Amino acid sequence: MTRLSERDIRHGMPRFQGGTFAHNLTVLEQIEMLGLDWGMTLAQVCLNWLWSRGDHVGAIPGTSELSHWRDDQGATTPLSDEQVGRLESLLDACSFQGARYTPDKLAQLDSERSK
Repeated sequence: MTRLSERDIRHGMPRFQGGTFAHNLTVLEQIEMLGLDWGMTLAQVCLNWLWSRGDHVGAIPGTSELSHWRDDQGATTPLSDEQVGRLESLLDACSFQGARYTPDKLAQLDSERSK
Protein backbone atom coordinates (compact mmCIF):
# COMPACT_ATOMS: atom_id res chain seq x y z
CA MET A 1 0.00 0.00 0.00
CA THR A 2 2.92 2.35 0.55
CA ARG A 3 3.65 2.38 -3.19
CA LEU A 4 0.17 3.65 -4.04
CA SER A 5 -0.46 7.31 -4.62
CA GLU A 6 -2.25 9.12 -1.80
CA ARG A 7 -5.24 9.54 -4.12
CA ASP A 8 -5.52 5.82 -4.92
CA ILE A 9 -9.05 4.58 -4.21
CA ARG A 10 -7.78 1.36 -2.63
CA HIS A 11 -6.72 3.27 0.50
CA GLY A 12 -10.40 3.48 1.44
CA MET A 13 -11.49 -0.03 0.41
CA PRO A 14 -12.10 -2.55 3.21
CA ARG A 15 -10.19 -5.33 1.43
CA PHE A 16 -7.03 -3.23 1.61
CA GLN A 17 -7.07 -2.49 5.35
CA GLY A 18 -4.86 -3.97 8.09
CA GLY A 19 -5.15 -7.70 8.74
CA THR A 20 -7.67 -8.12 5.95
CA PHE A 21 -5.12 -6.84 3.45
CA ALA A 22 -2.42 -9.12 4.86
CA HIS A 23 -4.73 -12.14 4.57
CA ASN A 24 -5.71 -11.25 1.00
CA LEU A 25 -2.05 -10.95 0.03
CA THR A 26 -1.47 -14.53 1.20
CA VAL A 27 -4.35 -15.69 -1.02
CA LEU A 28 -2.81 -13.86 -3.98
CA GLU A 29 0.56 -15.44 -3.22
CA GLN A 30 -1.01 -18.90 -3.36
CA ILE A 31 -2.63 -18.09 -6.71
CA GLU A 32 0.71 -16.78 -7.91
CA MET A 33 2.32 -20.11 -6.94
CA LEU A 34 -0.23 -21.98 -9.05
CA GLY A 35 0.62 -19.65 -11.91
CA LEU A 36 4.31 -20.37 -11.56
CA ASP A 37 3.53 -24.10 -11.83
CA TRP A 38 1.58 -23.35 -15.01
CA GLY A 39 4.16 -20.97 -16.50
CA MET A 40 1.94 -17.90 -15.95
CA THR A 41 2.20 -14.71 -13.98
CA LEU A 42 -0.51 -13.77 -11.49
CA ALA A 43 -2.07 -11.36 -14.01
CA GLN A 44 -2.05 -14.06 -16.68
CA VAL A 45 -3.78 -16.55 -14.35
CA CYS A 46 -6.50 -13.98 -13.66
CA LEU A 47 -7.04 -13.07 -17.31
CA ASN A 48 -6.84 -16.68 -18.50
CA TRP A 49 -9.42 -17.60 -15.84
CA LEU A 50 -11.73 -14.97 -17.38
CA TRP A 51 -11.17 -16.42 -20.86
CA SER A 52 -12.08 -19.86 -19.47
CA ARG A 53 -15.53 -18.64 -18.33
CA GLY A 54 -16.92 -18.83 -21.87
CA ASP A 55 -17.21 -16.91 -25.10
CA HIS A 56 -19.69 -14.51 -23.51
CA VAL A 57 -17.02 -13.15 -21.13
CA GLY A 58 -14.35 -10.66 -22.06
CA ALA A 59 -11.86 -8.47 -20.30
CA ILE A 60 -10.48 -5.08 -21.10
CA PRO A 61 -7.38 -4.81 -18.92
CA GLY A 62 -6.06 -1.33 -18.44
CA THR A 63 -2.67 -0.16 -17.24
CA SER A 64 -0.38 2.80 -17.26
CA GLU A 65 2.72 0.60 -17.15
CA LEU A 66 4.20 -0.86 -20.33
CA SER A 67 5.52 -3.88 -18.40
CA HIS A 68 1.99 -4.67 -17.18
CA TRP A 69 0.65 -4.37 -20.72
CA ARG A 70 3.29 -6.82 -21.94
CA ASP A 71 2.39 -9.19 -19.11
CA ASP A 72 -1.31 -8.98 -20.04
CA GLN A 73 -0.44 -9.83 -23.65
CA GLY A 74 0.80 -13.22 -22.42
CA ALA A 75 -2.71 -14.16 -21.28
CA THR A 76 -3.84 -15.93 -24.41
CA THR A 77 -5.10 -19.35 -23.33
CA PRO A 78 -8.14 -20.15 -21.22
CA LEU A 79 -7.36 -22.27 -18.17
CA SER A 80 -7.98 -25.99 -18.57
CA ASP A 81 -10.78 -27.64 -16.60
CA GLU A 82 -8.13 -29.08 -14.26
CA GLN A 83 -6.55 -25.65 -13.72
CA VAL A 84 -9.95 -24.06 -13.06
CA GLY A 85 -10.67 -26.83 -10.56
CA ARG A 86 -7.40 -26.26 -8.71
CA LEU A 87 -7.91 -22.51 -8.63
CA GLU A 88 -11.50 -22.77 -7.43
CA SER A 89 -10.52 -25.32 -4.75
CA LEU A 90 -7.89 -22.92 -3.49
CA LEU A 91 -10.39 -20.05 -3.42
CA ASP A 92 -12.99 -22.20 -1.65
CA ALA A 93 -10.43 -22.97 1.07
CA CYS A 94 -8.87 -19.49 1.27
CA SER A 95 -11.38 -16.90 0.18
CA PHE A 96 -10.66 -13.20 0.09
CA GLN A 97 -11.79 -11.22 3.13
CA GLY A 98 -13.36 -7.80 3.48
CA ALA A 99 -16.06 -6.01 1.60
CA ARG A 100 -15.19 -4.75 -1.83
CA TYR A 101 -16.62 -1.30 -1.11
CA THR A 102 -17.70 0.69 1.92
CA PRO A 103 -21.50 0.92 2.32
CA ASP A 104 -21.61 4.54 1.14
CA LYS A 105 -19.54 3.78 -1.97
CA LEU A 106 -21.67 0.71 -2.71
CA ALA A 107 -24.80 2.87 -2.53
CA GLN A 108 -23.28 5.20 -5.12
CA LEU A 109 -22.50 2.28 -7.44
CA ASP A 110 -25.78 0.38 -7.04
CA SER A 111 -28.25 2.19 -9.26
CA GLU A 112 -31.15 0.04 -8.01
CA ARG A 113 -30.56 1.05 -4.39
CA SER A 114 -30.10 4.73 -5.11
CA LYS A 115 -33.57 5.16 -6.66
